[in-house]
Amino acid sequence: MTGLKVAAHAHGASGIKAALLGGVDTIEHASLVDDEGIRLAIQKGAYFGIWTSTTPTTPGRGQEERRARGEPPEGSRHSR
Repeated sequence: MTGLKVAAHAHGASGIKAALLGGVDTIEHASLVDDEGIRLAIQKGAYFGIWTSTTPTTPGRGQEERRARGEPPEGSRHSR
């Protein structure tokens, strides 16, 4: 072990969990992380550098929740 800190840019639950199991210290973005991924990060002592977005092409977690409810993306011409 070298003591070198490692970060990963990971999106999606499976990619985030794979990075955490691989030993990264921080996950940048962490979009679409699930509860298991959050528990794993806590267990491993890893951090999330969460970045959110309000553009329809790169939705953050809030955008996914709006989509699941059948609402238009925030900031679109059709948002409420």
